[in-house]
Amino acid sequence: MKKFILIFVLLFVPITIQSQTEIQIKWGDSTPLVLYDTNLFGGSDADIGGTKVYTDSVDLVTGGFDAIALTFKVDPSGTTDDLEVEIFSQLVATEFDSTEIAEISFEIGQNSGAQRKRTILMWFKPYFRIGLLVGGTPTDTYDVEITARRFLWESQ
Repeated sequence: MKKFILIFVLLFVPITIQSQTEIQIKWGDSTPLVLYDTNLFGGSDADIGGTKVYTDSVDLVTGGFDAIALTFKVDPSGTTDDLEVEIFSQLVATEFDSTEIAEISFEIGQNSGAQRKRTILMWFKPYFRIGLLVGGTPTDTYDVEITARRFLWESQ
């Protein structure tokens, strides 16, 4: 019975451990890196349609970065198909090919009538790239801007 009570206490009683160390973000890029940018957002990359396109590989190793903040801006005005976003990561920059399985994937919905924005954080991915495709039987194209800011976790 004593063992049961001890296990119960250890599992269900909250334990607070306080630390004097604060962790802050140290940005590695003074301005965001532009990974993909169509004409609506001022760039020259092709609109996203029924053929999957990829960003260049992003390197977090060279600068010793821990993580990255990715921001997706999308204009789905008048679309009837969803935009599929896939993020592929590798341990070596040269190992990307068409047989990869996406580690992270999500869809950005159609026809909201307004631009959408989504930011995600990723860490412990030495190299990655992003694949973009209009899903289903695509009849539309999307304007997209993807920006990134690399950063380090820094303890005070």
